[in-house]
Amino acid sequence: MYVDKPLSGLAAVQTLSRLNRTHKAKDSTFVLDFRNKAVDIRHAFAPYYVQTEAPPTDPNLMYDAHHQVTQFDVLRGEEVDTFIAILMEDAHASDRIHGTLEGAKARFWEVLDEDEQGRFRDALKKFVSAYGYLSQIVPFGDIKLERDYLFCRALSPFIQPPTEALPDVSGQVDLTHLATRLIAEEESISLPTDEGELSGPGEMFGRPGVPEAEVLSQIIKRLNERYGTNFDPADRLFFDGLVQKMADRADVQQAAMVNDSENFNLAMRGDFQDAVIDQMSTATDITKNFLDNDDFAGDVLRAYMPLLQTKARVAAQQGCPISELLGGETSWLEYKASLRTNKDGGKFRVMEAMTLKTVAAFLNSYDGGTLLVGVTDDGEIAGLENDFATLRKEGKDDADLFLLHLNNLMRASMGAAAITNVYTDVVRWGGEHVCRVHVRPCGFPVEATVTLPENGQNVTKTARYVRINNGTHEFKNDDEWQKYVSQRWPGA
Repeated sequence: MYVDKPLSGLAAVQTLSRLNRTHKAKDSTFVLDFRNKAVDIRHAFAPYYVQTEAPPTDPNLMYDAHHQVTQFDVLRGEEVDTFIAILMEDAHASDRIHGTLEGAKARFWEVLDEDEQGRFRDALKKFVSAYGYLSQIVPFGDIKLERDYLFCRALSPFIQPPTEALPDVSGQVDLTHLATRLIAEEESISLPTDEGELSGPGEMFGRPGVPEAEVLSQIIKRLNERYGTNFDPADRLFFDGLVQKMADRADVQQAAMVNDSENFNLAMRGDFQDAVIDQMSTATDITKNFLDNDDFAGDVLRAYMPLLQTKARVAAQQGCPISELLGGETSWLEYKASLRTNKDGGKFRVMEAMTLKTVAAFLNSYDGGTLLVGVTDDGEIAGLENDFATLRKEGKDDADLFLLHLNNLMRASMGAAAITNVYTDVVRWGGEHVCRVHVRPCGFPVEATVTLPENGQNVTKTARYVRINNGTHEFKNDDEWQKYVSQRWPGA
Protein backbone atom coordinates (compact mmCIF):
# COMPACT_ATOMS: atom_id res chain seq x y z
CA MET A 1 0.00 0.00 0.00
CA TYR A 2 1.17 3.54 -0.82
CA VAL A 3 -0.02 6.22 1.61
CA ASP A 4 0.15 9.69 0.08
CA LYS A 5 -2.06 11.68 2.47
CA PRO A 6 -2.09 12.22 6.24
CA LEU A 7 -4.02 9.60 8.20
CA SER A 8 -5.26 10.03 11.74
CA GLY A 9 -7.69 8.52 14.20
CA LEU A 10 -10.29 6.09 12.91
CA ALA A 11 -9.36 6.79 9.27
CA ALA A 12 -5.86 5.43 9.92
CA VAL A 13 -7.22 2.32 11.64
CA GLN A 14 -9.76 1.57 8.92
CA THR A 15 -7.37 2.20 6.04
CA LEU A 16 -4.46 0.16 7.34
CA SER A 17 -6.60 -2.63 8.79
CA ARG A 18 -7.81 -3.44 5.29
CA LEU A 19 -4.36 -4.89 4.67
CA ASN A 20 -5.38 -7.83 6.89
CA ARG A 21 -7.74 -9.03 4.20
CA THR A 22 -6.75 -12.43 2.92
CA HIS A 23 -6.13 -13.70 -0.58
CA LYS A 24 -4.78 -17.04 -1.72
CA ALA A 25 -1.90 -15.31 -3.55
CA LYS A 26 -1.05 -12.97 -0.66
CA ASP A 27 1.51 -13.91 1.99
CA SER A 28 2.68 -10.53 3.30
CA THR A 29 1.99 -6.79 3.20
CA PHE A 30 4.15 -3.67 2.81
CA VAL A 31 3.22 -0.07 3.48
CA LEU A 32 5.12 2.81 1.91
CA ASP A 33 4.00 5.88 3.86
CA PHE A 34 4.99 9.29 2.52
CA ARG A 35 3.08 11.52 4.94
CA ASN A 36 2.66 10.06 8.45
CA LYS A 37 4.96 9.57 11.39
CA ALA A 38 5.18 6.24 13.21
CA VAL A 39 4.11 7.80 16.48
CA ASP A 40 0.92 9.18 14.85
CA ILE A 41 -0.09 5.75 13.60
CA ARG A 42 0.62 4.18 16.99
CA HIS A 43 -1.58 6.76 18.70
CA ALA A 44 -4.36 6.17 16.18
CA PHE A 45 -4.45 2.43 16.89
CA ALA A 46 -3.94 2.63 20.65
CA PRO A 47 -7.55 3.42 21.71
CA TYR A 48 -8.77 0.22 20.06
CA TYR A 49 -6.18 -2.10 21.59
CA VAL A 50 -6.24 -1.21 25.27
CA GLN A 51 -8.58 -2.42 27.96
CA THR A 52 -11.54 -0.07 28.30
CA GLU A 53 -14.46 0.28 30.63
CA ALA A 54 -17.68 2.07 29.81
CA PRO A 55 -19.35 4.31 32.40
CA PRO A 56 -23.08 3.90 33.13
CA THR A 57 -25.38 5.20 30.41
CA ASP A 58 -27.65 8.16 31.29
CA PRO A 59 -30.95 8.11 29.33
CA ASN A 60 -31.47 11.79 30.18
CA LEU A 61 -28.76 12.65 27.65
CA MET A 62 -31.09 11.58 24.88
CA TYR A 63 -33.95 13.74 26.20
CA ASP A 64 -31.54 16.69 26.42
CA ALA A 65 -30.51 16.14 22.80
CA HIS A 66 -34.17 15.97 21.71
CA HIS A 67 -34.91 19.21 23.55
CA GLN A 68 -32.08 20.97 21.72
CA VAL A 69 -33.45 19.89 18.33
CA THR A 70 -36.92 21.28 19.12
CA GLN A 71 -35.51 24.72 19.97
CA PHE A 72 -35.16 25.48 16.25
CA ASP A 73 -38.24 26.07 14.14
CA VAL A 74 -37.42 23.26 11.73
CA LEU A 75 -39.48 20.31 12.96
CA ARG A 76 -43.26 20.72 12.79
CA GLY A 77 -45.62 18.22 14.39
CA GLU A 78 -48.08 18.00 11.49
CA GLU A 79 -45.25 17.29 9.02
CA VAL A 80 -43.85 14.56 11.27
CA ASP A 81 -47.35 13.00 11.50
CA THR A 82 -47.67 12.99 7.70
CA PHE A 83 -44.18 11.52 7.31
CA ILE A 84 -44.92 8.69 9.77
CA ALA A 85 -48.29 7.91 8.17
CA ILE A 86 -46.71 7.50 4.72
CA LEU A 87 -43.76 5.54 6.13
CA MET A 88 -46.05 3.09 7.91
CA GLU A 89 -48.24 2.75 4.82
CA ASP A 90 -45.41 2.08 2.36
CA ALA A 91 -41.77 2.28 3.47
CA HIS A 92 -40.66 2.14 -0.19
CA ALA A 93 -42.64 5.22 -1.30
CA SER A 94 -39.49 7.32 -1.32
CA ASP A 95 -40.92 10.20 -3.40
CA ARG A 96 -43.88 10.72 -1.07
CA ILE A 97 -41.71 10.33 2.03
CA HIS A 98 -39.14 12.82 0.79
CA GLY A 99 -41.96 15.21 -0.10
CA THR A 100 -42.89 15.50 3.57
CA LEU A 101 -39.37 16.77 4.31
CA GLU A 102 -39.60 19.77 1.98
CA GLY A 103 -40.96 22.16 4.61
CA ALA A 104 -38.24 21.32 7.14
CA LYS A 105 -35.56 21.56 4.46
CA ALA A 106 -36.81 24.97 3.33
CA ARG A 107 -36.89 26.35 6.88
CA PHE A 108 -33.39 25.05 7.53
CA TRP A 109 -31.82 26.53 4.39
CA GLU A 110 -33.90 29.71 4.05
CA VAL A 111 -34.64 30.78 7.63
CA LEU A 112 -31.65 29.72 9.72
CA ASP A 113 -28.40 31.63 9.39
CA GLU A 114 -25.11 29.79 8.95
CA ASP A 115 -24.36 29.65 12.67
CA GLU A 116 -27.85 28.33 13.49
CA GLN A 117 -27.55 25.73 10.74
CA GLY A 118 -24.35 24.42 12.31
CA ARG A 119 -25.89 24.24 15.77
CA PHE A 120 -29.01 22.50 14.43
CA ARG A 121 -26.89 19.93 12.58
CA ASP A 122 -24.99 19.16 15.78
CA ALA A 123 -28.18 18.88 17.83
CA LEU A 124 -29.88 16.63 15.26
CA LYS A 125 -26.82 14.38 14.96
CA LYS A 126 -26.63 13.99 18.74
CA PHE A 127 -30.33 13.18 19.04
CA VAL A 128 -30.34 10.63 16.20
CA SER A 129 -27.16 8.95 17.46
CA ALA A 130 -28.27 8.97 21.09
CA TYR A 131 -31.72 7.55 20.37
CA GLY A 132 -30.37 4.90 18.00
CA TYR A 133 -27.90 3.83 20.70
CA LEU A 134 -29.95 4.12 23.89
CA SER A 135 -33.19 2.68 22.51
CA GLN A 136 -31.40 -0.66 22.14
CA ILE A 137 -30.43 -0.87 25.82
CA VAL A 138 -33.07 1.22 27.63
CA PRO A 139 -36.83 0.70 27.06
CA PHE A 140 -38.71 3.89 26.13
CA GLY A 141 -42.47 4.27 25.94
CA ASP A 142 -42.45 7.76 24.44
CA ILE A 143 -43.94 7.44 20.94
CA LYS A 144 -43.10 11.05 20.07
CA LEU A 145 -39.39 10.35 20.52
CA GLU A 146 -39.56 7.46 18.08
CA ARG A 147 -41.50 9.50 15.51
CA ASP A 148 -39.14 12.48 15.75
CA TYR A 149 -36.16 10.14 15.54
CA LEU A 150 -37.38 8.60 12.27
CA PHE A 151 -38.12 12.05 10.82
CA CYS A 152 -34.74 13.48 11.88
CA ARG A 153 -32.85 10.49 10.52
CA ALA A 154 -34.53 10.95 7.14
CA LEU A 155 -33.90 14.72 7.20
CA SER A 156 -30.22 14.49 8.12
CA PRO A 157 -28.76 13.81 4.63
CA PHE A 158 -30.54 16.85 3.17
CA ILE A 159 -29.08 19.45 5.56
CA GLN A 160 -25.40 18.60 5.29
CA PRO A 161 -23.02 21.35 4.15
CA PRO A 162 -21.95 21.12 0.50
CA THR A 163 -18.56 19.52 -0.04
CA GLU A 164 -15.86 21.47 -1.82
CA ALA A 165 -14.83 20.06 -5.18
CA LEU A 166 -11.20 19.02 -5.50
CA PRO A 167 -9.14 21.02 -8.02
CA ASP A 168 -8.76 19.36 -11.41
CA VAL A 169 -5.06 18.97 -12.23
CA SER A 170 -5.50 16.44 -15.00
CA GLY A 171 -3.36 17.37 -17.98
CA GLN A 172 -1.28 19.74 -15.87
CA VAL A 173 0.94 17.28 -14.01
CA ASP A 174 2.89 14.34 -15.42
CA LEU A 175 4.64 11.93 -13.07
CA THR A 176 7.67 10.58 -14.90
CA HIS A 177 10.01 9.49 -12.09
CA LEU A 178 9.60 8.11 -8.58
CA ALA A 179 12.36 7.59 -6.07
CA THR A 180 12.30 6.39 -2.47
CA ARG A 181 14.82 6.87 0.27
CA LEU A 182 15.03 6.08 3.97
CA ILE A 183 14.75 9.29 6.00
CA ALA A 184 14.56 7.80 9.52
CA GLU A 185 15.78 4.78 11.40
CA GLU A 186 13.42 1.85 11.90
CA GLU A 187 11.38 2.02 15.08
CA SER A 188 8.72 -0.07 16.76
CA ILE A 189 5.13 1.09 16.92
CA SER A 190 3.98 -1.68 19.26
CA LEU A 191 0.81 -0.74 21.05
CA PRO A 192 0.62 0.23 24.74
CA THR A 193 -0.99 -2.02 27.36
CA ASP A 194 -2.67 0.77 29.32
CA GLU A 195 -6.23 0.72 30.59
CA GLY A 196 -8.75 3.39 29.81
CA GLU A 197 -12.38 4.38 29.90
CA LEU A 198 -14.69 4.26 26.90
CA SER A 199 -16.45 7.53 26.22
CA GLY A 200 -20.14 7.21 26.92
CA PRO A 201 -22.92 8.68 24.80
CA GLY A 202 -22.61 11.95 26.70
CA GLU A 203 -19.46 12.65 24.69
CA MET A 204 -19.57 10.25 21.78
CA PHE A 205 -22.72 9.29 19.91
CA GLY A 206 -21.57 6.24 17.98
CA ARG A 207 -22.96 2.84 17.17
CA PRO A 208 -23.27 0.43 20.08
CA GLY A 209 -20.84 -2.48 20.22
CA VAL A 210 -21.55 -5.44 18.03
CA PRO A 211 -22.50 -8.78 19.63
CA GLU A 212 -19.77 -11.22 20.56
CA ALA A 213 -18.49 -12.92 17.41
CA GLU A 214 -19.42 -16.49 16.52
CA VAL A 215 -17.27 -19.10 14.85
CA LEU A 216 -16.76 -18.26 11.15
CA SER A 217 -19.60 -19.56 9.01
CA GLN A 218 -18.81 -21.36 5.81
CA ILE A 219 -20.69 -18.80 3.72
CA ILE A 220 -18.73 -15.82 5.04
CA LYS A 221 -15.49 -17.80 4.76
CA ARG A 222 -16.18 -18.65 1.14
CA LEU A 223 -16.98 -15.02 0.27
CA ASN A 224 -13.80 -13.81 1.97
CA GLU A 225 -11.63 -16.35 0.16
CA ARG A 226 -13.14 -15.66 -3.24
CA TYR A 227 -13.36 -11.86 -3.12
CA GLY A 228 -10.48 -10.95 -0.82
CA THR A 229 -12.87 -9.38 1.71
CA ASN A 230 -12.34 -9.45 5.44
CA PHE A 231 -15.84 -9.66 6.86
CA ASP A 232 -15.89 -10.57 10.53
CA PRO A 233 -17.73 -13.77 11.52
CA ALA A 234 -20.33 -11.61 13.26
CA ASP A 235 -21.12 -10.02 9.87
CA ARG A 236 -23.03 -13.17 8.95
CA LEU A 237 -25.73 -11.74 11.21
CA PHE A 238 -26.40 -9.18 8.45
CA PHE A 239 -27.74 -11.84 6.11
CA ASP A 240 -29.08 -14.14 8.84
CA GLY A 241 -31.16 -11.32 10.28
CA LEU A 242 -32.30 -10.25 6.82
CA VAL A 243 -33.40 -13.80 5.99
CA GLN A 244 -35.32 -14.11 9.27
CA LYS A 245 -37.12 -10.78 8.71
CA MET A 246 -38.13 -11.80 5.21
CA ALA A 247 -39.17 -15.27 6.37
CA ASP A 248 -41.64 -13.67 8.80
CA ARG A 249 -43.41 -11.84 5.97
CA ALA A 250 -46.69 -13.41 4.82
CA ASP A 251 -46.00 -12.79 1.11
CA VAL A 252 -42.60 -14.49 1.32
CA GLN A 253 -44.13 -17.43 3.19
CA GLN A 254 -46.78 -17.80 0.50
CA ALA A 255 -44.16 -17.64 -2.27
CA ALA A 256 -42.06 -20.26 -0.50
CA MET A 257 -45.00 -22.64 -0.18
CA VAL A 258 -46.21 -22.51 -3.79
CA ASN A 259 -42.94 -22.26 -5.76
CA ASP A 260 -40.11 -24.63 -6.49
CA SER A 261 -36.56 -23.45 -5.75
CA GLU A 262 -35.93 -21.94 -9.19
CA ASN A 263 -39.17 -19.96 -9.34
CA PHE A 264 -38.82 -18.84 -5.73
CA ASN A 265 -35.35 -17.50 -6.55
CA LEU A 266 -36.73 -15.53 -9.50
CA ALA A 267 -39.69 -14.19 -7.52
CA MET A 268 -37.67 -13.09 -4.50
CA ARG A 269 -34.52 -11.61 -6.04
CA GLY A 270 -35.95 -8.10 -6.12
CA ASP A 271 -37.34 -8.34 -2.58
CA PHE A 272 -34.02 -9.67 -1.32
CA GLN A 273 -32.18 -6.72 -2.88
CA ASP A 274 -34.69 -4.29 -1.33
CA ALA A 275 -34.07 -5.90 2.06
CA VAL A 276 -30.32 -5.57 1.58
CA ILE A 277 -30.75 -1.86 0.80
CA ASP A 278 -32.85 -1.41 3.94
CA GLN A 279 -29.94 -2.68 6.03
CA MET A 280 -27.29 -0.50 4.39
CA SER A 281 -26.94 1.78 7.41
CA THR A 282 -25.83 -1.11 9.63
CA ALA A 283 -23.66 -3.00 7.19
CA THR A 284 -22.37 -0.58 4.56
CA ASP A 285 -19.39 -2.67 3.53
CA ILE A 286 -21.39 -5.83 2.86
CA THR A 287 -24.09 -3.88 1.07
CA LYS A 288 -21.56 -2.14 -1.19
CA ASN A 289 -20.08 -5.47 -2.24
CA PHE A 290 -23.55 -6.89 -2.86
CA LEU A 291 -24.64 -3.95 -5.01
CA ASP A 292 -21.37 -3.31 -6.86
CA ASN A 293 -20.13 -6.84 -7.49
CA ASP A 294 -22.50 -9.02 -9.50
CA ASP A 295 -20.46 -12.16 -8.83
CA PHE A 296 -20.51 -11.51 -5.09
CA ALA A 297 -24.28 -10.86 -5.19
CA GLY A 298 -24.80 -14.06 -7.17
CA ASP A 299 -22.89 -16.11 -4.62
CA VAL A 300 -24.85 -14.57 -1.75
CA LEU A 301 -28.16 -15.25 -3.48
CA ARG A 302 -27.22 -18.85 -4.25
CA ALA A 303 -26.13 -19.40 -0.65
CA TYR A 304 -29.01 -17.68 1.09
CA MET A 305 -32.06 -18.27 -1.12
CA PRO A 306 -32.38 -21.93 -0.02
CA LEU A 307 -32.05 -20.81 3.62
CA LEU A 308 -34.68 -18.11 3.10
CA GLN A 309 -37.09 -20.48 1.40
CA THR A 310 -36.69 -23.09 4.17
CA LYS A 311 -37.15 -20.56 6.97
CA ALA A 312 -40.14 -18.98 5.24
CA ARG A 313 -41.76 -22.37 4.71
CA VAL A 314 -41.26 -23.32 8.36
CA ALA A 315 -42.50 -19.91 9.54
CA ALA A 316 -45.61 -20.28 7.35
CA GLN A 317 -46.41 -23.62 9.00
CA GLN A 318 -47.24 -21.84 12.28
CA GLY A 319 -50.31 -20.03 10.94
CA CYS A 320 -51.29 -21.48 7.57
CA PRO A 321 -54.48 -23.57 7.10
CA ILE A 322 -54.06 -27.21 8.16
CA SER A 323 -54.93 -28.30 4.62
CA GLU A 324 -51.63 -26.82 3.39
CA LEU A 325 -49.74 -29.14 5.77
CA LEU A 326 -51.31 -32.40 4.66
CA GLY A 327 -49.19 -32.96 1.55
CA GLY A 328 -46.72 -35.28 3.25
CA GLU A 329 -43.99 -35.24 5.87
CA THR A 330 -40.75 -33.34 5.30
CA SER A 331 -37.62 -32.51 7.26
CA TRP A 332 -39.66 -29.75 8.95
CA LEU A 333 -43.09 -31.42 9.18
CA GLU A 334 -44.14 -34.62 10.93
CA TYR A 335 -47.45 -36.35 11.72
CA LYS A 336 -48.58 -38.32 14.79
CA ALA A 337 -51.96 -40.07 14.76
CA SER A 338 -52.40 -39.45 18.50
CA LEU A 339 -50.63 -38.16 21.59
CA ARG A 340 -51.25 -41.05 24.02
CA THR A 341 -53.63 -43.68 22.62
CA ASN A 342 -53.42 -46.70 20.31
CA LYS A 343 -55.68 -47.51 17.37
CA ASP A 344 -58.32 -48.98 19.67
CA GLY A 345 -58.43 -45.87 21.85
CA GLY A 346 -56.60 -47.35 24.83
CA LYS A 347 -53.85 -45.49 26.63
CA PHE A 348 -50.43 -46.08 25.09
CA ARG A 349 -47.96 -43.86 26.92
CA VAL A 350 -45.09 -44.71 24.55
CA MET A 351 -46.81 -42.42 22.02
CA GLU A 352 -46.10 -39.48 24.34
CA ALA A 353 -42.39 -40.27 24.14
CA MET A 354 -42.60 -40.25 20.32
CA THR A 355 -44.02 -36.73 20.41
CA LEU A 356 -41.37 -35.54 22.88
CA LYS A 357 -38.60 -36.96 20.70
CA THR A 358 -39.89 -35.07 17.65
CA VAL A 359 -40.23 -31.77 19.54
CA ALA A 360 -36.69 -32.11 20.96
CA ALA A 361 -35.34 -32.89 17.48
CA PHE A 362 -36.98 -29.77 16.02
CA LEU A 363 -35.59 -27.66 18.90
CA ASN A 364 -32.09 -28.94 18.12
CA SER A 365 -32.45 -28.41 14.36
CA TYR A 366 -31.30 -25.38 12.40
CA ASP A 367 -34.79 -24.39 11.22
CA GLY A 368 -37.31 -25.85 13.68
CA GLY A 369 -40.45 -27.49 12.37
CA THR A 370 -44.09 -28.42 12.96
CA LEU A 371 -45.70 -31.54 14.41
CA LEU A 372 -49.37 -32.30 13.69
CA VAL A 373 -51.00 -34.55 16.30
CA GLY A 374 -54.19 -36.18 15.09
CA VAL A 375 -52.92 -36.83 11.55
CA THR A 376 -51.86 -40.26 10.26
CA ASP A 377 -48.58 -40.93 8.47
CA ASP A 378 -50.33 -40.71 5.08
CA GLY A 379 -51.77 -37.26 5.83
CA GLU A 380 -55.31 -38.32 6.77
CA ILE A 381 -57.12 -36.57 9.65
CA ALA A 382 -57.51 -38.98 12.58
CA GLY A 383 -58.63 -36.43 15.16
CA LEU A 384 -58.00 -36.20 18.89
CA GLU A 385 -61.22 -37.69 20.27
CA ASN A 386 -59.47 -40.75 21.76
CA ASP A 387 -56.87 -38.53 23.42
CA PHE A 388 -59.60 -36.20 24.68
CA ALA A 389 -61.44 -39.15 26.24
CA THR A 390 -58.42 -40.13 28.37
CA LEU A 391 -58.11 -36.60 29.79
CA ARG A 392 -61.77 -35.51 29.98
CA LYS A 393 -63.09 -33.78 33.12
CA GLU A 394 -66.61 -32.58 33.67
CA GLY A 395 -67.03 -28.87 33.07
CA LYS A 396 -63.61 -28.53 31.40
CA ASP A 397 -62.87 -27.91 27.72
CA ASP A 398 -61.31 -30.96 26.06
CA ALA A 399 -58.86 -28.91 23.97
CA ASP A 400 -57.69 -26.92 27.00
CA LEU A 401 -57.05 -30.10 29.00
CA PHE A 402 -55.18 -31.62 26.05
CA LEU A 403 -52.90 -28.60 25.64
CA LEU A 404 -52.29 -28.40 29.40
CA HIS A 405 -51.24 -32.05 29.46
CA LEU A 406 -49.02 -31.69 26.39
CA ASN A 407 -47.26 -28.59 27.71
CA ASN A 408 -46.70 -30.21 31.10
CA LEU A 409 -45.16 -33.22 29.34
CA MET A 410 -42.77 -31.03 27.34
CA ARG A 411 -41.80 -28.91 30.34
CA ALA A 412 -41.02 -31.99 32.46
CA SER A 413 -39.05 -33.58 29.62
CA MET A 414 -37.04 -30.64 28.23
CA GLY A 415 -37.34 -27.79 30.74
CA ALA A 416 -39.23 -24.51 30.69
CA ALA A 417 -36.47 -22.54 28.94
CA ALA A 418 -36.47 -24.84 25.92
CA ILE A 419 -40.22 -24.97 25.42
CA THR A 420 -40.54 -21.20 25.29
CA ASN A 421 -39.72 -21.91 21.63
CA VAL A 422 -42.78 -24.18 21.24
CA TYR A 423 -46.23 -22.91 20.25
CA THR A 424 -49.28 -25.18 20.54
CA ASP A 425 -52.88 -24.81 19.45
CA VAL A 426 -55.84 -27.07 18.71
CA VAL A 427 -57.81 -26.34 15.56
CA ARG A 428 -60.86 -27.98 14.03
CA TRP A 429 -60.47 -29.30 10.49
CA GLY A 430 -62.76 -31.57 8.50
CA GLY A 431 -64.98 -32.08 11.54
CA GLU A 432 -62.06 -33.26 13.70
CA HIS A 433 -59.62 -31.66 16.11
CA VAL A 434 -55.92 -31.44 15.24
CA CYS A 435 -53.12 -30.15 17.44
CA ARG A 436 -50.43 -28.06 15.77
CA VAL A 437 -47.10 -28.01 17.64
CA HIS A 438 -44.87 -25.37 16.02
CA VAL A 439 -41.24 -25.42 17.14
CA ARG A 440 -38.65 -22.72 16.58
CA PRO A 441 -34.94 -23.66 16.77
CA CYS A 442 -33.56 -23.36 20.30
CA GLY A 443 -30.54 -21.22 21.14
CA PHE A 444 -28.90 -23.98 23.18
CA PRO A 445 -28.63 -27.81 23.04
CA VAL A 446 -31.71 -29.61 24.33
CA GLU A 447 -31.90 -33.03 25.96
CA ALA A 448 -35.22 -34.81 26.45
CA THR A 449 -36.20 -37.23 29.22
CA VAL A 450 -38.46 -39.93 27.73
CA THR A 451 -39.85 -43.32 28.71
CA LEU A 452 -39.45 -46.01 26.05
CA PRO A 453 -39.67 -49.81 25.92
CA GLU A 454 -36.33 -51.63 26.07
CA ASN A 455 -35.92 -55.38 26.45
CA GLY A 456 -39.56 -55.89 27.37
CA GLN A 457 -39.84 -53.13 29.96
CA ASN A 458 -40.27 -49.37 30.02
CA VAL A 459 -37.05 -47.47 30.67
CA THR A 460 -36.78 -43.75 31.40
CA LYS A 461 -33.70 -42.08 29.94
CA THR A 462 -32.36 -38.69 28.94
CA ALA A 463 -31.37 -38.52 25.27
CA ARG A 464 -30.30 -36.13 22.52
CA TYR A 465 -32.36 -35.96 19.34
CA VAL A 466 -31.93 -34.17 16.00
CA ARG A 467 -33.62 -34.18 12.62
CA ILE A 468 -31.88 -36.02 9.79
CA ASN A 469 -33.80 -35.78 6.54
CA ASN A 470 -37.40 -36.75 7.34
CA GLY A 471 -36.71 -38.60 10.58
CA THR A 472 -35.66 -38.16 14.19
CA HIS A 473 -32.19 -39.40 15.12
CA GLU A 474 -30.74 -40.04 18.57
CA PHE A 475 -27.10 -39.14 19.21
CA LYS A 476 -25.76 -41.95 21.40
CA ASN A 477 -22.08 -41.26 20.75
CA ASP A 478 -20.71 -38.36 22.84
CA ASP A 479 -18.06 -37.42 20.28
CA GLU A 480 -20.59 -37.22 17.45
CA TRP A 481 -22.92 -35.14 19.61
CA GLN A 482 -20.14 -32.69 20.45
CA LYS A 483 -19.31 -32.33 16.77
CA TYR A 484 -22.94 -31.48 16.06
CA VAL A 485 -23.10 -29.02 18.97
CA SER A 486 -19.91 -27.25 17.84
CA GLN A 487 -21.33 -26.53 14.39
CA ARG A 488 -24.97 -25.93 15.45
CA TRP A 489 -24.21 -23.70 18.48
CA PRO A 490 -20.69 -22.28 17.98
CA GLY A 491 -19.08 -21.52 21.31
CA ALA A 492 -21.58 -23.55 23.35
